[in-house]
Amino acid sequence: MNSPLLSVCLITYNHAKYIRQAIDGVLMQKVNFEWELIIADDCSKDDTREILLEYKEKYPDFIKLILQEKNVGAAKNWMDLITSPQSKYIAYFEGDDYWTDENKLQKQVDFLEKKPQYVGCFHNADIIENGIAVARYHDWDTDRDIEPEQIILRGGGIYPTASLVYRNVIKIKEADLKFYAGDTVLLLLLLDKGSFYYMHDNRCAYRKHIHGAFTSLRDNPVNRVDFLVNNILLYKYHRKHLNKRYSNYINDAILVQVRRIYNIYGFYSKESLIMFKHLSFKDIIRLFVFKIKSKYKKKHSKDI
Repeated sequence: MNSPLLSVCLITYNHAKYIRQAIDGVLMQKVNFEWELIIADDCSKDDTREILLEYKEKYPDFIKLILQEKNVGAAKNWMDLITSPQSKYIAYFEGDDYWTDENKLQKQVDFLEKKPQYVGCFHNADIIENGIAVARYHDWDTDRDIEPEQIILRGGGIYPTASLVYRNVIKIKEADLKFYAGDTVLLLLLLDKGSFYYMHDNRCAYRKHIHGAFTSLRDNPVNRVDFLVNNILLYKYHRKHLNKRYSNYINDAILVQVRRIYNIYGFYSKESLIMFKHLSFKDIIRLFVFKIKSKYKKKHSKDI
């Protein structure tokens, strides 16, 4: 087998209920290039590993397995997976999502091969709840460039994880493992290498269920605030390393996390005040300027 042009990187943990559909969505792809499937399992406690070994036996030359001997955590498992490929392109997704278009990879690789200015492209998805498609991930109905401001402000939430194909041109560092939002880290690192493109067709399924990571954030204020504080640290870290032309967007992204925290607990609560220790002096000034402007706009609108 020649060196693959693309590596599919599939991360999984306790996905026995979903993993067959995820792998089958990969196997149905019709491509005209060399490729591989790499799956990293974080020592699942259910039948996930047995299912992976079954597929490995059927496709020994195509499937590569990273089987953690003990639970190393999502961040370490992700890093072991995402740094493994030597291919030109990577398509990353999680074991509870799946692909629905057999030409997905071919279309994205063809686009990136013709458009070297783009570092990655992603597409729309069906949102699946209880096995039923309930909505589209985006209401954007045309193909389009994605502005850096949108990438930074929306972070990983701007794309369905299973939709992204990107150039293998970045270095993941140990320092990146302390941040919960690995998809946001990925986007910020890639942003320094080129632009992003959006394709409006639905080519994958994004599954929402009670065991999903972001469901626990939505339903538990303490977990959500912990996540938002970690996002502040993420953006502060990348503010030092990202291209300076994006600094204002990074500053705005930090304010977004701050405002979400005090929307949960109130601006003068103990939980919100503790957050201030993570902000720089300039961040605090920006926050109070924002509050003053917001109060002025609110008062002015009432006067009118």
